[in-house]
Amino acid sequence: LVPQEAVFDTWRKTVSLNVTLFVLTAGVLIIILYAYFGQAARAQAADRIYLEAHQRIDMALVRGRCGLWDWDMVRGKMYWSRSMYDMLGYEPCDTMLSFGEVDEIIHPEDGDLFQLANRIVAREIDHIDQVFRMRHADGQWVWM
Repeated sequence: LVPQEAVFDTWRKTVSLNVTLFVLTAGVLIIILYAYFGQAARAQAADRIYLEAHQRIDMALVRGRCGLWDWDMVRGKMYWSRSMYDMLGYEPCDTMLSFGEVDEIIHPEDGDLFQLANRIVAREIDHIDQVFRMRHADGQWVWM
């Protein structure tokens, strides 16, 4: 026969190893969850700050009757601020506009958007400061 104390001793070692592994695993999971929720909170705070800054910029552009273009020459697309859409009477959209869409509403006598893009790519000019007319949604021409 095996003494009762020897059986319990083996059992205690096995149980204490299992308990130790369980506690360590639980501790690691708690740390991972804490890090995850901390990062999620920081991401939400960053999103909120970005949204507030974006709203301030939009408000300044609207009140100043200014528009903002972000021209992605590589993809041939343009981002317009909400104020650009408002000034021209168009419904704002979240998608970027193509060169063709913007070129269609520029007055034909005021230059060609594609030619302007080619001059920028050829490094003939390094910035754009140009006055031109764009067609409002109601058909009138608006000076920009």
